[in-house]
Amino acid sequence: MKTTSRLFLFVLAMTLVITPLMDINRNVINAETNNPPPDAPTGLLTDLLPNPMAIENLRDPHFSWEVNDAYRGEKQTAYQIRVDTDPDKLLNGDPVYWDSGKVVSNQSSSVPYNGPELQPATRYYWTVRTWDIADQASEFSKPASFGTALKDEWTATPIWLDSDEHRSWKNYTLEADVTIESNAVGLMFRAVDSNRTYMWQFSAQKGGLAPHIKSGSWREIDVVDYDFETGKEYHVKIEAMGEEITTYVDGEEIDKRILSDYMHGAIGVRTGSSESGTIDNLKVTSAEGEILYNEDFSDGDGGIGCGSVEDGRLYVGRGVECLNVASDDMAFFRKDFVLSDKDIAHATLYVTGLSPKPAKQYVYKAYINGDFVGVGPIQGYDGQTFYNAYDVTGLLKRGEANTIGAIVYTREDKRFLAELHVTFGDGSQEVVQTDDSWEALNASDAIPDGGSVGTGYYYAPAEYINAHEYPFGFSEPGFDSRSWSGVVVKEKIDESELTGQPSQNLTEVRIFPEKVVDKGDGAYFIDFGHSVTGGIRIDIDSPTERELEIRLGEELVDSETVRYNMRTGNTYRETWKVKEGEQTLQHWGYRVFRYAEVHGLPEGLDNVDDIVSAVALRYPFDEDAAKFTSSNDTLNTVWEFSKNSIRDLNHDLYYDSTTRERTPYEADAYIQQLAHYALDKEYALARVSHEYLYDHETWPTEWKQFSILAAWQDYLYTGDQRSLEKYYEVLKNKALNEKMTENGLVKEPEAIVDWPANMRDGYQFTDYNTVLNAFNYKNMVDLANMAEVLNKPEDVEKYRELAKIQKEALNRELFDPNVNRFVDGVGVDHYAAHANFFPVALGAATEENAKLASEYIAERGMAASVYGAPFILESLFRNGQENTAIDLLTSHDTNSWMNMIRLGAGSTTEAWDPSQKPNMTFSHPWAASPAYIVPREMFGIVPILPAFEKFAVTPRPGYVKSGDITVPTIRGAIAVSFNQSETEFKLGVSIPANTTAVVSVPASSKSKVSVDGVPAHEIPEIEFIEETDGYVVYEVGAGRYQFVSQEERSPFPPNNVKVEPAKGVNGNTLTWEDHSEHEDGFKIERKTTSGDWEEIATVPENVTTYTDQNVEPEQRYHYRVIAYNAYGSSASGVVSIFTLDIHNVAYKKPVEASSEESGNEAEHIVDGDLNTRWAASGEDYPQTVIVDLEEVYPIYKVGLTPYQDRAYQYKVETSVDGEDYTVVVDRTSNTEGGPLLVDEFPPVEARYVKLTVTGTNSGGWASVREFRVYTPPIHVSDIKKRVADFAEEGAFKSDSAVRALTTHLTAVERYETQGSAEKVRKHMQGFKQLLDYQRENELISNRAYQSLKANADYLIKKWQ
Repeated sequence: MKTTSRLFLFVLAMTLVITPLMDINRNVINAETNNPPPDAPTGLLTDLLPNPMAIENLRDPHFSWEVNDAYRGEKQTAYQIRVDTDPDKLLNGDPVYWDSGKVVSNQSSSVPYNGPELQPATRYYWTVRTWDIADQASEFSKPASFGTALKDEWTATPIWLDSDEHRSWKNYTLEADVTIESNAVGLMFRAVDSNRTYMWQFSAQKGGLAPHIKSGSWREIDVVDYDFETGKEYHVKIEAMGEEITTYVDGEEIDKRILSDYMHGAIGVRTGSSESGTIDNLKVTSAEGEILYNEDFSDGDGGIGCGSVEDGRLYVGRGVECLNVASDDMAFFRKDFVLSDKDIAHATLYVTGLSPKPAKQYVYKAYINGDFVGVGPIQGYDGQTFYNAYDVTGLLKRGEANTIGAIVYTREDKRFLAELHVTFGDGSQEVVQTDDSWEALNASDAIPDGGSVGTGYYYAPAEYINAHEYPFGFSEPGFDSRSWSGVVVKEKIDESELTGQPSQNLTEVRIFPEKVVDKGDGAYFIDFGHSVTGGIRIDIDSPTERELEIRLGEELVDSETVRYNMRTGNTYRETWKVKEGEQTLQHWGYRVFRYAEVHGLPEGLDNVDDIVSAVALRYPFDEDAAKFTSSNDTLNTVWEFSKNSIRDLNHDLYYDSTTRERTPYEADAYIQQLAHYALDKEYALARVSHEYLYDHETWPTEWKQFSILAAWQDYLYTGDQRSLEKYYEVLKNKALNEKMTENGLVKEPEAIVDWPANMRDGYQFTDYNTVLNAFNYKNMVDLANMAEVLNKPEDVEKYRELAKIQKEALNRELFDPNVNRFVDGVGVDHYAAHANFFPVALGAATEENAKLASEYIAERGMAASVYGAPFILESLFRNGQENTAIDLLTSHDTNSWMNMIRLGAGSTTEAWDPSQKPNMTFSHPWAASPAYIVPREMFGIVPILPAFEKFAVTPRPGYVKSGDITVPTIRGAIAVSFNQSETEFKLGVSIPANTTAVVSVPASSKSKVSVDGVPAHEIPEIEFIEETDGYVVYEVGAGRYQFVSQEERSPFPPNNVKVEPAKGVNGNTLTWEDHSEHEDGFKIERKTTSGDWEEIATVPENVTTYTDQNVEPEQRYHYRVIAYNAYGSSASGVVSIFTLDIHNVAYKKPVEASSEESGNEAEHIVDGDLNTRWAASGEDYPQTVIVDLEEVYPIYKVGLTPYQDRAYQYKVETSVDGEDYTVVVDRTSNTEGGPLLVDEFPPVEARYVKLTVTGTNSGGWASVREFRVYTPPIHVSDIKKRVADFAEEGAFKSDSAVRALTTHLTAVERYETQGSAEKVRKHMQGFKQLLDYQRENELISNRAYQSLKANADYLIKKWQ
C-alpha cells in the first residue's frame, strides 16, 4: 500500500493515530528472477519460545521463523511446515504427523499449526522451508523441538518433609515457670504443625486464661477468670490426657475441658504484637513418666528459636510464634533410580512447588546427577499454578544409577511436585515421579535461617550455611542417605490449575570478579563489575575449619567497604561455617549485588578470583542480538550500561526491584518490555509479566493504563493476537473512558504523575488531570486498533470517536496558547514538564502544539524521574529537538545515567540519585530506557505493521557524526548505520528478507540521493514516496542498501554548551565546543520562561564563548547556540540558568529546620533552585527554618517562594547572636499566595534569620521552594560615600588618610565600570591593606575601620 503523506507515515509508525491497520497482503516488489534459492530458515520459535518443553495449546500452537535471503526485494511467497515425533523423518521425505504442504503465504510469524490434535507429554520436532518470489524453495530448516504439557497425564503426588516429629507425644504434662512482662504469654501444645495446635494464653490484660485453637488461623475459645499480674512468676501445668485437658496455676486447678481436635504434637510459645514475657524450667513428661523435654535455658534456647536467652530464662518478645521443632520450611529431597540400558531419545523433567508467594521467589532448585537443572516456579495468575519443564536428555545415564535432587524452601502451602519422562529410542517410556519413596533431610542444620534478607514486602531466609552439616553430593548416585527420612505425601494439586510456564527457564551463569582487594586479616573486597541477581559461590580447599562472613551490597560505604545494610531495607550479611578440606558452598536463594566482602579467608591469597565467584540466575539473553556504537563515547557507555542492566535484571518476571519489593508494576514492566525487545529476540517474558499484571493490577491510576499500551506493543512486535483475544475485555476495563465528561475530558483526581513524588516538577493535581487525559487518549487509540485486529467494528468506531473527542478536548481545554504549553489541569496555571511531555509523547498533542510544547520541554531539561525520562526523550526526538535529547542522554549532571555510573551502580537505578529517594534501589530496570530510545528514536526504527512486516527507519542523529546499530526482530535483525559530514550523509540499511522498510533519508530532494552510484528512485526495489520536512522518503524491499545524500548542508550544531552563573554585572557566560568545519559564525539566542526566543548576539566562526551582560537577577534564562552558514543553521541543545542576586546573602548558607522530609531537606530552601524545596516531615505547625549567614550583614528585605504558590502564614525574625530574635516581618494572618512574596523593612544588622511557618489556608504541610535574605546593594561609590560620612564625623586623624582611601577607591571605580572582576578584587584587597595600615597607626577610628572593612569584604565577594 503506497503512502502519500510523510506525516501519516511518521504518526502510524509511532502508533499514535487512529487509522485502520494496513493490508498486510500488499503487492510484492519485483525482484531478479535469476537469484539463487533462499537459504534455510532460522530463528524458529514455537509460541514465541525457542524449543519450549510444555506447550499448553494442543490444538494450534503458533510457529515463527526468519526467512534467509540476502537478495534485494526478496520475500517469502509460500512455506511448508512438517511436524513429527521423530526428527529424522522431517528431512528425509517420510510421512510425518503433520505436513502443511506448500501454503501460498508471506506469513512467517505466528503461523498456526493446522494438523491433528497434539498429544500431551510428547516431544515434537518441526521444520520449515520457504519459497521466494521466483518460486524457488529453500532447504528445510534445522529441526526445532517443542514439548507438550502434561495436562491430565500427571502421575506424581506432591511431597514435603514430615514435620510431625512429635507423633508419639500424645498424653503428656507440660510445666513451666511463666512471667508476664507485657499483657500476656502463650504456651502451645499438641501442635501437629504450625497451623494445627492449641495455645493457652496466660493474660494479665484479660484477667485470666484464654484457651485458643488454631486451624490455619487462631480462634479464642473463651476466657477463664484468674488474676494474673505482670512481673510475677507463675508455675503453670497443663495435663493433656486423651480428650481431657486440665490446667493448674501454682498448684491450683483453674480449668478442665474436653477437646478432641488434636491428640498429639509438639510444644511452643506465642505472643501477640503487644505481649511479651519469660519462660523457665519448661518440662514435658509422658503419662508413663518419661521425660520427653526438659529445659532450664542455662545453655541455649532449647530449640525454641523465636526466643532469646536472658539471665538463664527464655525471653519471648512481642509478636513471635514457634515450636520446639526444626522448621520444615527448607528441605533436601532426593530420588535414586536406574534407567534401562537403551538409547535415550529424549527426557523431560516437569517440576513445580508451592508456594512462591511468601519469599516472592522460586520454591525449588533442581539437580540431576549433581548438575543444575533449574529453579521455579513463577508466581501464578488467572488461577494457574505454573510448572517448569526441562530438557534433561544430556544429563541422564542409560543403564546406570541416576539421581534427582532438589533443595526447596517456602513458608506456606508446602508442596513439591516432580515428574521425569524418559523416552527411549525404541519408543518405550519410563517415568520417575515424586511419591512416598523419595528421601528427605531437614535443611535447618545445613542452612540455618538467620532471619530475613528481605524487607517488609517478603521474607526470604538469610542462609547461614554450615558445611559440617551440609549433604555434599546429595543429588548424585552413591550418596549415603541412611540418616535421611521419608517424606509425607501432601494434598494433590488440581491438574486443571497446573500450567506449563509460558516463558523460558532461568539459567545459572558464573560471574568472576573484575577486581579483588586484599584488606588484610583474611578480608577481601570484590567487585563483579555489574549487578548480579543470584548469590555467592565459594570453592575452597581449607587447611582448617573456619567461619566466613559474607557481605554483599549494591553500593559502597567507601572505596572498599560494602554497604550490606542496604538503603532498601535488605541486610546481606551472613556467616558460613567451612570445614577442613575441599568444598563448594553456594547460596540457594537470590540477592542483588555488585560488590562483596568475604572475611575469614586465609591471609595473603593471590587466587581469590578462583575461590570467590558469583552465580547469577538469568533469564536467557543473547549478548550478540543487539549492537550499537557511535562517534559519541558517552552515548555508547549509556547504551551499554542499559543493555547490561536488562541482561542482569531480567528474572522470571519483570520486577520493579528484586531487592526491596520483588513485585511487578505496569509502568516498570512497560519500559522493561520495550528495552528487552530492543536487545533480544524474546517476547514471552514480556507477555507473561503483563498477563500477570492484568490479574494483579497495582494501585497507581496510570499504571493500569500502561497495560493497554503494553498489550498493543506485544502485538506490534510479535504479530500474535492470541493474548489480545484472551484479555481484550479485561484491557477495556482498565481505560478511563467511562469517566469522560461532557467537556470531553476524563474526570479523575487520583494519579501518580511521577515517582518519587518530589520529581513531579510541582505538578498541581485537579479533577481534570492532563497526564491522565493524555494516557486515556493513547488507550482509546490502542483499543481501537485492537478492536480492528479482533474484528469488532462497533468497538473500532466507538474508540476512534472517543479518541477524537479526547484529543480535541485536551488541546482545547488544557493547552495555553499564551505561553505555548500545557497546564497541569483545568483551573490551574502551573505548567509542569510532565503536563507537556506526556501529551506529546503519547500523541495526544496536535502536531502544532507538540512542536510548541517540545520547545518548553527542551528548556526544562531532565525535569522528571527516570520513569519520565523516556517520555521526555521521545517528545524531543520526534519534534526537532534531537540535540537536546542527546545532551540529556549523555549528560553528567545529577539527573543522568552517567551519574548512576559515577555512583558505582552495577545497573540502572530507581532514581537519579539517593538525594531524590534515599531508599532507592541500585537495580531498577525501569531506568534502562536508553536501550530502546536509541534504536526507536535516534535511528527511528519502529514497526509499522505487526511483527515488523513493514517498519520505519527515520534517523535523527543530531550532532552525533556516526553510528551503527543492530536491532533484533521476530523476522530477523535490522541493521542501520549513518555517517554524516557537512557535505554528505550516508545511511546504510539492512532489511530482513520478507519485510519492507519506509526509509527516510536526510536530504533536500530526491535528486541528491543515490544508491550504488545511481539515483535511489531508479533502483527497482526502491519506491520513492515523497520529499518532506528535510527527508526524502522511500519504500524499500529487503536487502542491503547504502543511501548517499551529497549536498552542502547546514553546519553541525555546537555541543557541550554550558552556562556559568552571573557575576555581578559580568552576566552569564556561555561556552561551547565547535563541532563544525564550515560555519560562518554562531547566533546566540535567549528566552525567559514565559518569553519567545530572541537573537541577542552573533559571534564569528571558531569563537566558542560569549558573555551576556544584559541579565536581571533571580530570573531564569534559556540559551541556545546556533551554528550557521549559507545553507542553513543548526541549534544546540538548550541550557538554562537561574541568575542569582548577589545581594541574596542566604544563598547556600548553613540551614537548620525543626523537621524535614527525606529528599526535601532544609538545604534546598537556599540552594537557588526553584525545582527543589524544603518540606516539613509532618502537617504540624509551627515549623521553623534558621539560616546562618555566617557573619553579620545589614539586611533590609526577604523573599519567599512557597511550594505550589500556597498561602502560608509566617513570620521572619533576625538575630546577631542566635539567641535574641526580633520580628521584622509578620505575616501570621496572611491569606496571600503566589510565586514570590517579598517584604522590605528598615535595615537591621543580623547573622541569623529565622523563618517560622505558623499555618496555611491551602492545607498540607509546610513547604518552601526558596527563601532569600537581601543586603542593600553596594558599589564602590557607596564605600566612597561612607568614607566621606566618616570624615565628617571626625573618624580620621588627618585629611591625608581620607584622600588616600578616596584616591584608591576612585581607581577601583574605573575597573568596576569596565567589568574587570580580577582587578576589582585585587585593588579592594589593597584597600583593605590600607585600612589595616591606618588602624595600626591609629589614623582611623575602630568603628569606621570595622564598617569599611566589612564593606570591602562584601564587594570582593560580589565580584568572586
